[in-house]
Amino acid sequence: MPAFVSGVLLLVYWPLVLGEVGHYTVTTGLPSGVFLGRWLLITACLFAASAAVLAVRLWAGRVRRGRGGGRPGPG
Repeated sequence: MPAFVSGVLLLVYWPLVLGEVGHYTVTTGLPSGVFLGRWLLITACLFAASAAVLAVRLWAGRVRRGRGGGRPGPG
C-alpha cells in the first residue's frame, strides 16, 4: 500500500519532484528544491507506518496465541 500511494504521489507531482517547476514557483511560493525531499519524507513515513501496523498485528497475534488460543498439547 505505501508503494502504491507513493507512486501515485510521484505520478501526480512528477514535474515538481524532478525540479522542473518553471512557472509553478510563483504559484506555490516555494523554491524548486523542496519537493523531492518532501516526497521522500512522505514515502518514508508511509513505509514506517506500514511497518508499525505490521509489528502491532504480529504482536497481537502472539499475545492471542499465548493466552490459550493455540492448540492444546498432547496428553
